[in-house]
Amino acid sequence: QAMAGGGRDIALLGSLKPWQMAFMLVGLPGLLVTALMYTVKEPVRRERRIQVDGRGILDTFRYLRQHWLAYATLMLGAALSSLASYGTFSWVPALFERRYHWDSARIGLSFGLITLILGTAGLVVSGLITNAMLRARVPAPYNKLMIATLCCAILPSGLLVVVASPYWTLGCLTLMILFLSAPVGLVQAALQSITPNELRAQVIAIYLLTVTIFGLSTGPSAVAALTDFVFRNDAAVGSSMAIVAATAVVLGALTLTAGIKAYQRKAERPDT
Repeated sequence: QAMAGGGRDIALLGSLKPWQMAFMLVGLPGLLVTALMYTVKEPVRRERRIQVDGRGILDTFRYLRQHWLAYATLMLGAALSSLASYGTFSWVPALFERRYHWDSARIGLSFGLITLILGTAGLVVSGLITNAMLRARVPAPYNKLMIATLCCAILPSGLLVVVASPYWTLGCLTLMILFLSAPVGLVQAALQSITPNELRAQVIAIYLLTVTIFGLSTGPSAVAALTDFVFRNDAAVGSSMAIVAATAVVLGALTLTAGIKAYQRKAERPDT
């Protein structure tokens, strides 16, 4: 009944609209789960590889600085990949509404299914390929596969400038989702493989923070800036998406290539 009506006044929160109340109700169980985490004890650390002095994040930053090239190129390469993803996929509804006059329901169904199927496929298939490369003792398999997938994403990203059919556009987006989903899992596996057990959680947290700030904030904003200040035409959002995505994946591939030797040296001596 509350959802069907207007806003409701909630103590300490003020007046909430129905959609805001829905978010509140969905999020409330998370508070219980958070409280329950205080009952979970820190597991005993096994397979200790290095000595740390107990200062937490300072140990992690010191370690990252010691091996800065391997870690910086991995994180920046993945961040550029996420910039291409966020910059493109956050503007898909606007692209189809402005260029092809599709309504939200049609866009959501088509793009949602593509994301669900191809995004999952990219993660799974890249993992299978990496396992085969590891069994074959291919040096730096994570880096090489990430570079390959980013290179494969260049063409469909650039074609967003010239395609004039909604179905060809969906085809380009399908390939982009397939190739850009692979680095999401590969970079985390790569970081885990060269990081001592004691520092893995904090390194992954730093990576996620870097990718979120760099990719999520910069990608969509870069597309908007190009559309508004360079093309000065809302209908040119597809061209802006293509430029941002193609530039980001090229730079990402180059960054990962620059750090592949450093990563390989670190992988050969993971305990240092």
